[in-house]
Amino acid sequence: MSSINATLLRLALQQYRILLCSSKSQILLHSRSFGFQSSLLSLSWQARRSGEETLRGKWMHAKPTATVSRVIAQFSMRRIHNEKTEITSERGHTTVEGVCRRWTERLQKESIPEARVSVEYIVAYVLGNKTLHGVDAQCGLSEEQLQEVDTLCERRLQHEPVQYVLGKWDFDDIELKLRPPVFIPRPETELQAVAVDVSCEACSLTEENAQRLGLTDRLTVVQGRVGDEAVQKRLKVLSPFNILVSNPPYIPSHQLSTLEPQILMYEDQAALDGGEDGLNVVRDILKLCPYLLNSNSDILMEIQPGQPDEIEQIVSDVKEPHLHFVSSYNDYLERERFCHLRTV
Repeated sequence: MSSINATLLRLALQQYRILLCSSKSQILLHSRSFGFQSSLLSLSWQARRSGEETLRGKWMHAKPTATVSRVIAQFSMRRIHNEKTEITSERGHTTVEGVCRRWTERLQKESIPEARVSVEYIVAYVLGNKTLHGVDAQCGLSEEQLQEVDTLCERRLQHEPVQYVLGKWDFDDIELKLRPPVFIPRPETELQAVAVDVSCEACSLTEENAQRLGLTDRLTVVQGRVGDEAVQKRLKVLSPFNILVSNPPYIPSHQLSTLEPQILMYEDQAALDGGEDGLNVVRDILKLCPYLLNSNSDILMEIQPGQPDEIEQIVSDVKEPHLHFVSSYNDYLERERFCHLRTV
């Protein structure tokens, strides 16, 4: 040991937790402190307790006494440089803006719709907020927060809608719990009906939301198809009603394959498939309306652009009409999406 620069060795030991176990061939390193070129040593590792590892090697280029000092000196300089580089790099990737930018690029490469918006919602959720409004873009995320963001963004990367990823979504100033395959409330959908649904999952989640919002005494959930006799009997017992609001399946079966992957992969197909022309369930509803609604009651339905004319034709073809087609309306994207009828 007398031939080794004692001051340099002691400094290296103190700062990098290196313990010289043998004057020739064995060094014990703290696992977080390893950072020198493998070309200097022939390495083999043996795991040790408490996150430490034993490095066993044979000096390659010089006598032990000269090489130890050189290796420690080179190691110290390289470690300081590496730490500065790592800190600079990590700070850029662990800030709110850095994380948003990194994941937005990944989602865009996979053609995920609304990539930036999706990532911002996820980061805000992890930070305990609904949006990033007012959040410092240079605010750093903890290791746990980064892991959670990565986990949630990986799900979005698989085309899973961000509403399902978060497990909740705001609709009309009410926060609703969500999970697939229950239909997702969307901002362009002004009207929603959940009193009758064929999906057990949708009915169960509706009851859960109603209980959480204190609405159980004002809501009755009926599970089944509108065209089923048992469901119709149940609805007739609960009638008459003054208004009927419905978001029925209205997409023609042959068009389902053209929907976005995030819809096809996660949302309930039964909530979308309206049969050959998209109007199977609509016809069942229109047939039932005269038996459930009072006179001069309104019927409001969400439909697909182009279907109002077909619905008006269905109503006019009835020999003894009990319904009157009033009008159709556009959503906020100026698409013809709502149909208004009235009982006679």
